[in-house]
Amino acid sequence: MTRYAIVDLEATDTSSSENHERKIIQIGIVIMEDDKVLETFSSEVNPHQPLTENIIRLTGLRDRQLKKAPEFAKLIPKIKKLLKDCVFVAHNVIFDWGLLSKNFEEFEEYLEMPRVDTVELARIFFPTFEKYGLEFLKQKLGLKNDHLHSALSDASETAELLLKIQNEIQKLPKSVLLEIKKHAQCLTYETNLIIDKFVARAEVRQENFEFYKYFGILKQKKELLETKISKEFSENVKALGMRKRRVQDKIAEIVNANLMEKEAVFIEAQTGSGKTIAYVIPILAKGRRLVISTATKVLQDQLLHDLGPKMKESFGIQTTKLMASSNYISLDQFDLYLSDIMASTNTEIFKMKVLVWLTQTQTGELSEISKNLTNPDMFERISNFGNDNSNIDFWKIANERAKNADVLVLNHAYMIELLKKKSKLFYGRHLVIDEAQRLLTVLEASNQEHLEILDELLPLQLINSDENRIALEDFLFQLGKFPFSRKKIFMDAAELGLNRICDFLMNPDNIYWTTGNTLNSSQPDFNNFKKLIPEDQKVIFVSASIAFSNDKVLLPELLGFSVYKFFKLQAKIAKNQRIYAISDGPSVKNTSVQDYSNYVFKNLIKLAELNRPIVVLFSSRQMLNWTARQFEKSEIKVGVQQHGSQANNELLKNQFDTGKFQVLLATGAFWEGVDFEKQKNVILVIPRLPFATPEDVLTRKFSEKFKNPFYDFNLPMAAMQLRQAMGRVNRKMSQRSCVVILDRRIMGNSYAKRLRRNLEELTTIETGAFEVLLPQIKDFLR
Repeated sequence: MTRYAIVDLEATDTSSSENHERKIIQIGIVIMEDDKVLETFSSEVNPHQPLTENIIRLTGLRDRQLKKAPEFAKLIPKIKKLLKDCVFVAHNVIFDWGLLSKNFEEFEEYLEMPRVDTVELARIFFPTFEKYGLEFLKQKLGLKNDHLHSALSDASETAELLLKIQNEIQKLPKSVLLEIKKHAQCLTYETNLIIDKFVARAEVRQENFEFYKYFGILKQKKELLETKISKEFSENVKALGMRKRRVQDKIAEIVNANLMEKEAVFIEAQTGSGKTIAYVIPILAKGRRLVISTATKVLQDQLLHDLGPKMKESFGIQTTKLMASSNYISLDQFDLYLSDIMASTNTEIFKMKVLVWLTQTQTGELSEISKNLTNPDMFERISNFGNDNSNIDFWKIANERAKNADVLVLNHAYMIELLKKKSKLFYGRHLVIDEAQRLLTVLEASNQEHLEILDELLPLQLINSDENRIALEDFLFQLGKFPFSRKKIFMDAAELGLNRICDFLMNPDNIYWTTGNTLNSSQPDFNNFKKLIPEDQKVIFVSASIAFSNDKVLLPELLGFSVYKFFKLQAKIAKNQRIYAISDGPSVKNTSVQDYSNYVFKNLIKLAELNRPIVVLFSSRQMLNWTARQFEKSEIKVGVQQHGSQANNELLKNQFDTGKFQVLLATGAFWEGVDFEKQKNVILVIPRLPFATPEDVLTRKFSEKFKNPFYDFNLPMAAMQLRQAMGRVNRKMSQRSCVVILDRRIMGNSYAKRLRRNLEELTTIETGAFEVLLPQIKDFLR
């Protein structure tokens, strides 16, 4: 029988990294033997120093309380007796053990006992959790205790957490536990003892698992479902337990009336109108299968985890997702990764986490694994790049599932890739492209090629000669021009012997440009989307923004459709969202980026005083960086989007959702693909109208396509982007949001009037000086 002492301490200063500067102010201990609580102990401690405001807020303790509490020296005999012959357990054991032992040493008393960290164990045995703080685990696992919030309450919750961790360990096959044991030596102190304890008694466990080497893989569920769906749209909506909306009826009518027509159908319907159900159900009711392509993870999750299960239960409909192979684990690559030695603690925890996750996953999708204390390289090392030779290939399993599914969900990029490969997954299926406005940028991205310049220049930099140095400097100078001369760069590259750069610049018709140290190339024409789809493929495009005005339907033409049907459902004016257009800002044209950033910063400071979360969407990385620098001197907590992967964006979004900072400064993907549905009230700030710059590749491509590229392309695209941004912060009726446009160009005549008219289809626009509108913003968010 193992006896555990689960300990939690409250201290005078949680911000200090030095335990000797801290004093214990409260201690809670739970003594547990296997799964039974034998004894509890709790006491406040007099630290003989005043508490900071932060500690008072965190603990609820007061100086006057602690003055009456016993000194730590008087508690030592009791604590020593409780801890005798126990394993010391804490949630973040380095803190609690370090603080307790330091306080003991001050009185020449010493603690020696095994120590276990439940944070590290939770990271391993709950591999899909976003976070591992005790408060999050309490909510996620339903940890309960009979004590008010205190050190004892946290100790009790940690004790229950330890039992749940042990329960998870006992579910694992012996081969998996033995492999975990090999990597557990890296864990803090003696945390591996918990794992060792269960290895000896572990069962082989064959019934629920398939095995590849020592990996235990959860057996795939195979289900045969009978499809039963009514031909009546209203009956099907009722069967799903939902209320039918008028706009859904209209969309369903449009879909039904055009299913057998050859022309592509474009439907514009407001975000939050329930359009997904309105196109999915009518197609399924006709006995047809469909592919749905989306741009954002939010809609994919809605289809797979909300609507999908309901359709399965009500109608016997199977919904699945398919992604590129690199999104799935390769067991071969993971096997190689496990054999790496001299890895960091976080890397070894990641390996153990994946071993546990493999016993739980049905999909093998790497996105299921927690990103907590990981980096993109860890995931890349175990990704499937189409060369997995194991007997369990999750990507092949996903493809088989996709072939048989009634509803197949793809993202835009992978849909384009499959269409280019003439995949049979589209045969006999209707294709619905939701969030269709995002297709343009995804098409363009698929059309581009990139070359890292520094990689090509590295050999030249090793040649030490004046002639070489001068030629290299001239080459880099020419590359820095906009637009640069392809012919001149080509000749300079040839002279320097940069053969790969010459090959890259070979096509004189392509558009070339640089971003940082990357040379980019794009074909002069779009990949015509119409030409990508099979001739007999029925395709429906759905979006919240397709047309700039009643007489300007832009998207179909840009995608290559000259013959199509367009339906615009009248948007309902949002009462829970309002636009505030600032009239007294500086001229964008005549103000430097630095000065304009100062203007943005000063107004953000004033908005932050309203104590509401603020999302700031920049159209310029340079302005974002200048504004972020200003906040370095401020006490306001700010999150700044960095150049990086989608995983970094998700982490930033999660931190904002949980209130780690009040202001989020972002650009790029946050305009179109990140929804802020968790905030009750939110302020969206647009520093500058999102007009494309002359160097933007899409602008360059369309400069010759339209008579007036600004009015016919740039202005509609800016309106589309603004509408998308507004939709990001208006996800439900109970949410209230203010959209603050700091760019005074919105107040002008001519194009600005057309832009305002477009946005007024969605909500009311209030105009005026910032100081006049600030109280109105405050009142609206009450």
